[in-house]
Amino acid sequence: MGSGGGHVGLDLARIVGPAGSVTGTDFDPRIVELARQDAQHAGVGNVDYQVADARVFDGGPYDLIY
Repeated sequence: MGSGGGHVGLDLARIVGPAGSVTGTDFDPRIVELARQDAQHAGVGNVDYQVADARVFDGGPYDLIY
């Protein structure tokens, strides 16, 4: 929640590998787009970034929230 620039999300996506997935959220659409571009540039395909407000986010289920 609140992934910001997405660097932790990229690290987590690498850790879980292709059998897992990571969802990063941030309230700022510009930051989310930059995180998406970084993931694409890094060749990490098992991470998704979404615009969301952590105070009202209705997602999941998730195994872990960081």
